[in-house]
Amino acid sequence: VAASIGFAIAVPVLWLFFLDFVEEGILSLPVIGGIDFNVIVLNTRPPSFNEVLYTDKCVISSPFNSICLVPGIPGLYLFISLGLIGFLIPLYIEANHRYRDLMALRRQVFEVLQLVSSYMRTGTPLSQTLAIISRSLDPPLGPRLRVYARLIAVNADPDEAFATAFSDLPRDSRILLRTLSIAAYGGGRAQEIVRTAASFASNIRRFDEVRSSRLAGASTIVFISVLAFAVSAVVMLALIQILASSSAEIISLDVSLEYMYVIYYVSSLIIAFFGSLMIARVVKNVTLMTAKYMLWLTIIILFSFLLVQPILSVMVSG
Repeated sequence: VAASIGFAIAVPVLWLFFLDFVEEGILSLPVIGGIDFNVIVLNTRPPSFNEVLYTDKCVISSPFNSICLVPGIPGLYLFISLGLIGFLIPLYIEANHRYRDLMALRRQVFEVLQLVSSYMRTGTPLSQTLAIISRSLDPPLGPRLRVYARLIAVNADPDEAFATAFSDLPRDSRILLRTLSIAAYGGGRAQEIVRTAASFASNIRRFDEVRSSRLAGASTIVFISVLAFAVSAVVMLALIQILASSSAEIISLDVSLEYMYVIYYVSSLIIAFFGSLMIARVVKNVTLMTAKYMLWLTIIILFSFLLVQPILSVMVSG
């Protein structure tokens, strides 16, 4: 969180320096296909504090002293998006790291149960079996399994041994690994217990693979939907602006274009958030992955609102 807050401040500040260089002519961006990227960059400049408080371009105004509570200034929200992108970058890195660890852990749990079942058919004691398997396993499960094997070898308390080795693992992984504790301390036919658990884990793994393949297209659908909403909003606003400027006597706007721009932009970000949350919870089953998809969708929305209108203007003028 501290890194995210730092990035949320650093990215807009660096962008302000970049804006100043472009505005002063120190840096000159190219004109490609009739699109002046200098103008696009300058459109992200935030207004001054007084402009925000006392502007006529307001979404929600205060009844006291005509103070603007929610300003309808597009550049302000484009600039805020840069801060949002900076805030999401560290969370994106952490989410990817945790997701890779989680996938590796689940894969290792399935493999361990299969290997333990095979070893125990040869008559090898469970503690020795776990010690042998743990040597060939990488983190995150390998070191934990090695600790657990040493604890059950010295007849440590079952619950304390399991909690010491596996307390920080996800719930679904702990449930499967609990069968090792049952086999080690429950007595009876440990080999059948582990074999049944291995068969159950194999069925879960196949179910996960089928579920992932069926939901794989959901992420693409969400991305396309958010992009379609953002682009259609910009296209509609651009067409209204063109018609209003060319047919002033026919079309009159009671609502400012800045107001409509802000409403569509904020709506796009809200849709992107809920779409990201859906992908993270339903498809990936890791809530922190929301940051990853929100980051990409925010970048898509920002570029859509910055680039689509200039492209349309070039096409119309051409």
